[in-house]
This record gives sequence, structure tokens and C-alpha cells, in this order.
Amino acid sequence: MQKWWRLQKSKSKTVRLRKNKLVAIINDAKEMFDLDESVVVLMALVRKRALRGHPKPQPGGGQVSSMAVLEPLLVAVCIAIQQIHVPVEVNIFFDIVDSLLEGSDLEKEVIDWKVRHSLYKPDPMNPRANLGIAYYKGFMNRNSKEIESKSRGTLRQID
Repeated sequence: MQKWWRLQKSKSKTVRLRKNKLVAIINDAKEMFDLDESVVVLMALVRKRALRGHPKPQPGGGQVSSMAVLEPLLVAVCIAIQQIHVPVEVNIFFDIVDSLLEGSDLEKEVIDWKVRHSLYKPDPMNPRANLGIAYYKGFMNRNSKEIESKSRGTLRQID
């Protein structure tokens, strides 16, 4: 497949396209990808991506949580809980997470990560509280298509 977005760079690092060449490139791309004529492709967007050398938007480069290994299991457990018509509330969610993490190597990884990022604040009332409400909200947002919650904003209750 021809890489229509690549510009040949000269000594000055910039190349000026012939008049209406960018419009022709955009129209060719619309035909190549079977896009409707009503789809608007901004020329400024194409120029910036071509100059950066990235024709496609880059995926988010955020941090990967240590909990990523455990999240598929958490999703499955939350779905099973919902199937018996019990909403996945914050305190139930944290009880499940704490029971899965307790005494494991993953618990140590989570604590180490939080210490490195200055997020670890041991709770004397609940020593097993490794994850906070921010993790719960992020988890529910990432998995909102599979899991519903009636209490996404409810704070964690202390037993």
C-alpha cells in the first residue's frame, strides 16, 4: 500500500506541496477507505500529522496499573454478582479486591507502586485498604459496558 501521507524531506526539512495536492491526497484517501463525501477531513490536521510522521492518532500512553492482571477476574466477579441482582457497591467491590490481594505478591506490587508515586497513605482503621475510590471509579469507567453500578460516587465505608 502506498504511503500517501509521507512527505519527502529536503535539506530545509520542509517541502511545499503543489497547489491543491493536499486536497487530491485527501480525496484519494476518502476513496481508498470508502468514506462518504460528506466526511470532513481538515487539511490542518493532515499537515500536522504528516509533519510529525504520524498519520494515525497515537493510542494513549498512560501508565499500566499493577492491577491490570487482576482486572479480567474482577470484571467476571462483578458480572456474577450482578446476575444475582446485587448492585456492585463500593464496599462490596473493595471487599472482593482486598480478599484477592491479601498476602499476595500483587499486593506488594501495588503498595510499591503507590509508595513510588507518593500515593501510599496507610489507614490505621483499615490496614487492608490498598486501593482508593479513584481506582474504583476508573475501573467502573473502563468496564462500564459490562458492569453497572448504582453507587459509583459513594465513598468507602469503614467496617
